[in-house]
Amino acid sequence: MTTTAAEIPALLKALHLFALIVFFAGTFHIVRLYVAHRSAMARWEPDRKVLLDQFTGMERRALYFVIWPAFAAFILLGGWIISIRPAL
Repeated sequence: MTTTAAEIPALLKALHLFALIVFFAGTFHIVRLYVAHRSAMARWEPDRKVLLDQFTGMERRALYFVIWPAFAAFILLGGWIISIRPAL
């Protein structure tokens, strides 16, 4: 028995697409944070420590609370879609 693309639930496809978009947005954002972190290293000492601590926390939060969960959701939802329709 073969399934068609219409038999894959629309909510599942929408969540998969949303996870992909969030993952790529997070990836582009963390690159931007790394560039700002690097430019903050050129500042003088009182400002440098505050900025480096701030950027380190922002990078950690972006990576562990946005990028990795979105990547895990993307992989799991994609696996679910493939299990529903292996011909993809």
